[in-house]
Amino acid sequence: QQVALNDAPVEGAQYQSPTPNNNSNSMSRQGAASNQHGSAVSVESWSISDVSRWLTSISLSQYQSAFQEGAVDGSLLCELTDDDLRNTLGVEHRLHRKKLLFSI
Repeated sequence: QQVALNDAPVEGAQYQSPTPNNNSNSMSRQGAASNQHGSAVSVESWSISDVSRWLTSISLSQYQSAFQEGAVDGSLLCELTDDDLRNTLGVEHRLHRKKLLFSI
């Protein structure tokens, strides 16, 4: 899988499946991707632009404006819940919400 970060493709992005944390409504994601130089880039360190490029990479670019308006960066992305996606960011399609949550 390839994820674009800082205008450069990230080869072999690796994401762990979400695991529940202390808050049962949010998921803890410890995903990391390697940039073209081989250094690890944590999802939590992504900028708003990185999140926007990631949405395109998973074929959900229709949500870019909502994520940008909500100032969703990597650290906030990791804390989003199904309720946040639906009621705050307007992701109505249930499978789109599942894809977002499991792709992080």
